[in-house]
Amino acid sequence: MIAPLAGPQRRGPRVGLIIGILGLVAVLCTGVAGIAAYALRDDLPTIAEQSGYTMPKDVCALLTGDMGEQAGPVSDKQKLGDACQFSFAGELGVNELRVFVAVDNAVERYNAAGADFGNRDGFVGDVIADLGDAAFFTRRLLDGGGLVDAKLGCVTSNLYVELRFHASSKRAWSSDDVRARLTAIVHRLMRETPRG
Repeated sequence: MIAPLAGPQRRGPRVGLIIGILGLVAVLCTGVAGIAAYALRDDLPTIAEQSGYTMPKDVCALLTGDMGEQAGPVSDKQKLGDACQFSFAGELGVNELRVFVAVDNAVERYNAAGADFGNRDGFVGDVIADLGDAAFFTRRLLDGGGLVDAKLGCVTSNLYVELRFHASSKRAWSSDDVRARLTAIVHRLMRETPRG
């Protein structure tokens, strides 16, 4: 006698129930993800920015500090926390360039630094349209242009850079030359600062 073939097995009601529960869980997870994305929509650009630049171990190692012949040759380079100070052997004494770099609260730092960039006594300020996300340059020329105080602030992504240049010379300083040299330093920092 030949054994009869078994017919197709019927799925019990439990299989349908399990598939239904899994479908419900998938729908709920999608809904929760959508709600979370909607709730965090204002923070998403900030979260994306934080994955940009990382803090360099030594800002001084990224730069040569060249400010041109009028400023004099670099006579000293000193790391100061998140900053670097260059000293130059100028014809009338020591000239200084300070370079500060930060990768946290970049926009807030930029806004605080730029709040009065054109409002301080004797300073003239300009917005630099083609540098980073936002940038400003301010300077004051004294003693017939032989003494310059200049500041450049720039924010790009999560990177904030601030440069301060104080120098004296027998010759008048060119604001355009100082601005161009500080801008070149910021461009170098944007290229050389590590990204994470």
